[in-house]
Amino acid sequence: MTGKAVNNDSFYMEEIGANLDSMMLLTMRSGWNQVERDLQRIVDLDPHGNFVAGFRGNGFDIRSPPPAWPGRRRNTWIGMILVHPELRRQGIANAMMQHCVKYAIEQGKVINGLDATPMGNTVYGAVGYVDSFRIWRSWFDPSQFNRASFDRARISRITANDLAALVRYDSARWLERENILAPIYQDSLEEAIFHATGRAR
Repeated sequence: MTGKAVNNDSFYMEEIGANLDSMMLLTMRSGWNQVERDLQRIVDLDPHGNFVAGFRGNGFDIRSPPPAWPGRRRNTWIGMILVHPELRRQGIANAMMQHCVKYAIEQGKVINGLDATPMGNTVYGAVGYVDSFRIWRSWFDPSQFNRASFDRARISRITANDLAALVRYDSARWLERENILAPIYQDSLEEAIFHATGRAR
């Protein structure tokens, strides 16, 4: 075979379907911090908008998953394009990216952004994306905060009554993402918090 592996006849792209285990495996192997529930939530948002790419032949099937996150109405977001380490630099990430873009266009969606690691920036930059802002995902044990420390820091736990106001706050500053925020809140076991200076009114 000559050229990029993505040009091989064994290359394929399909809906992720029952291949969530491949997504979890590559997430862990890449050192990302999503857990199984995060990945399932992404797929549940749009089962047809999450894909697996790979090479299939006699006795082998190697996969890499690129999900697209559907927003409300006409909005969507691309994230977590992962390629098996032994298959990088073979055109796979670019092919997955183009597949996600094609799917979004066919669904009449506007791609509002994407998640990118420093490695992913080379792929996204090649198709015209530019850096917008940095994001962090942090973990801490809420039990380290007592009521007094919450009050001093103007931190409160989000309640079901706060959710609609937070959705409005988020929508006014970026996108309407109730279909994403509501499941995250429901999974939070009442440990989601906000800072008073950012609270919606």
